[in-house]
Amino acid sequence: MNGVKFLQSHPLETNCISARLVTDVGDDPRLPQTETLAWFLSLTDLENWVWNHPTHAAIFNAMFTHSKKFNFNIQVLLGHEVLVMPKSGLRAEYHNCHNTTGFLPFFEATDLGR
Repeated sequence: MNGVKFLQSHPLETNCISARLVTDVGDDPRLPQTETLAWFLSLTDLENWVWNHPTHAAIFNAMFTHSKKFNFNIQVLLGHEVLVMPKSGLRAEYHNCHNTTGFLPFFEATDLGR
């Protein structure tokens, strides 16, 4: 939670446009999956947070400490999905939003005048 909160509250410092913690309940509510959806301006910005920030180090260390309790005999499915968008590959529409919403502070916006 601290890593997501840090990214949410420091978008200009981290170049993380948006970070959200989401829970997918799926078919069995007893087995929820929690994941973070985050948009960084570049892979370099993502890597900088991963390798250099204490909030990410805390995530890694917490997993290591938890695994140690079970003598590293645990089964955990971890995954990372990274998508790289070409410069012209994303279109976002905002309706009646403040100019600091989502991607608006980071990119030039066009008013479609609808």
